[in-house]
Amino acid sequence: MTAYRILRITLLFSSVMLGVVLAGCSVFSSRTDPVNQESLPSNASTPSAAIRQNMYGTLESNYSTLFDEYDNILETTLVFENDSMRLGHENKTVINEYAAQMNPDTDVLSVIGCSHGKTLINNGNSLLALGRASRVKEAFLFAGLKHDRILEEGCWAPQLFDAMPSRGVVLTLKRKKS
Repeated sequence: MTAYRILRITLLFSSVMLGVVLAGCSVFSSRTDPVNQESLPSNASTPSAAIRQNMYGTLESNYSTLFDEYDNILETTLVFENDSMRLGHENKTVINEYAAQMNPDTDVLSVIGCSHGKTLINNGNSLLALGRASRVKEAFLFAGLKHDRILEEGCWAPQLFDAMPSRGVVLTLKRKKS
């Protein structure tokens, strides 16, 4: 393993762990964290005390009110290996295709990190769901998209949940309704 890969893995793990610590991550599925108001599109109207919750508990997006103003243009599920946040070549290709199709003036991306079922990692489902969403957002940032156009959230549970993938990210390109 090259020094570059070791450094990148260490930085990715550190950034995920720092985000978990700063968000006050709980091991329970009722975890909530504040919505970063700076991460919302400038036209979004969200209460300042908005809370981003585990979608498993709410069965709807934390951004559902905002998404009412958008049409779904394209939706894909990015699949990850068990207990992994590694994107892989196929997922990177899909991300680059989405980035190329996105209009930064009218579009937002919904990024829902998912982890359901058994994991060998302590607190693994929440860490994996949020880590996968963060990893996909990071790839979009490296592709040149602005952070406020990428709205990430998570869905996790210790048992399988048919409405969401067991180990992946639901990626949806949304365009402002005319």
